[in-house]
Amino acid sequence: MNEELLLYLSLKYNGDNKKITEAINRQETIDFEQQRILLCDFNSNYVTILSDEYPEKIKLGENPPYVLFYKGDINLINEQSIAFIGTHSLKENEIDTLKKYVLDFIQYNIPIISSMRMGAESYVFRQALSNNAKTIVVLPTGLDFYKLPLNSQMFKEIEKNGLIITQYPTSAPPNKLRMLERQKLMAKLCDCLLVGELKKNELDEMDLELITDVIYSNKNIYFTGKQNNYLDFIVDSHLFYVESVKDMLNEEFKKNLNLIDKDLERFNEIYSNVKNAINEGILKLDPNNLNNILVYRTSSNIYPDGWYSQDIIAVAFEMFNNEKNYEDFLDAVNDLQNDEEMEI
Repeated sequence: MNEELLLYLSLKYNGDNKKITEAINRQETIDFEQQRILLCDFNSNYVTILSDEYPEKIKLGENPPYVLFYKGDINLINEQSIAFIGTHSLKENEIDTLKKYVLDFIQYNIPIISSMRMGAESYVFRQALSNNAKTIVVLPTGLDFYKLPLNSQMFKEIEKNGLIITQYPTSAPPNKLRMLERQKLMAKLCDCLLVGELKKNELDEMDLELITDVIYSNKNIYFTGKQNNYLDFIVDSHLFYVESVKDMLNEEFKKNLNLIDKDLERFNEIYSNVKNAINEGILKLDPNNLNNILVYRTSSNIYPDGWYSQDIIAVAFEMFNNEKNYEDFLDAVNDLQNDEEMEI
């Protein structure tokens, strides 16, 4: 058995572990012409279960994929990471609850694992992505399936700082079995699971698959909201309510957060001042996107003159990374507040 043979079988059987195992057990005769064609047309990064780079956390689990195909930074697999699922119909009042968790993912530089389903998953993932956080997407398809124009730009962004990974080769389309297998792979990759504002009537087969696989792997599940009885089948020792991502991290990882905590205090101060300026009417929300504010930018190599709609978190991080910008912001706010007092 060698890596080239495993790749050939994975391409031939579209990543179906059961069929690959059966072919290996019966010592299937290799069709060398078919092998030549499949390997000649193949152009993707991959690791096999025989590779030194194959992640131990997956190899030690049940029924690991023989081959993993990926784009981006494969080393992210070895970092402590958190899988996220949430409500499929995100409402305005739930966004504020999720924002503080997004800030933690960004600030602590923790990879967030997602299937990018609609609602909270998509919101949290896109917020993290737009702020250059580490992101991992697990696909129920081949990598080529996401070369479609609708997805191409977003997946280019993920490749820069994140990872796109699947057990299915080339253009394998999604189906129910592959979606369930995707949830199993997410459970193997993550160190724990965060459940965000998921409602009882929304819990579906994909959510249950991930939750049960996480528990089967002896990992914990955390909630952004009060614990609900729709998960009463889970052993209590696996369930926790948390107010920040930091609460979810193991003690060894927390030791490295002291300096980051100081930075987080400063960022929270900046973010709070931006929110106050919005509440006081000094900064204006984008009427077409209430998660954004309108920012005027003078001409530069990046922007022409004009008003731009920009995410509130991104604005706060821009000032966090540029002390002069933050000082100018505070001066402008103070001047406007003083002008209003003089008018009174």
